Amino acid sequence: LDLLTTSSDDRDSIEVTVRNPAMQGKTLRELKLPGDLLFLAIRRNGQLMIPRGGTHFQMLDRVSILGSKEDLAEVRQLFRS
Repeated sequence: LDLLTTSSDDRDSIEVTVRNPAMQGKTLRELKLPGDLLFLAIRRNGQLMIPRGGTHFQMLDRVSILGSKEDLAEVRQLFRS
C-alpha cells in the first residue's frame, strides 16, 4: 500500500463515486482516458472487484484510481459530470 500511496512525484490515488449517467454500462476499455491511469479497484454493493478492460461501470460504483494529479482531476470530472 505504501508503494501506491507514497511517492515523490506528482502521482496520487483517489476514490471517486460514479455519478455520471453516461458512464452506466460503459466498459473500462471503452473510456477515452487521459495519460497513465491505473484502476485499482471497484467497490460495488459491498463487493470489491479488480477492474479489467471488460469491466462495466454502474452508478454509485466507488472506483479507486492511481495516476498523475492532473489526470486524476480529469477522470474525477468524467465520473461525476
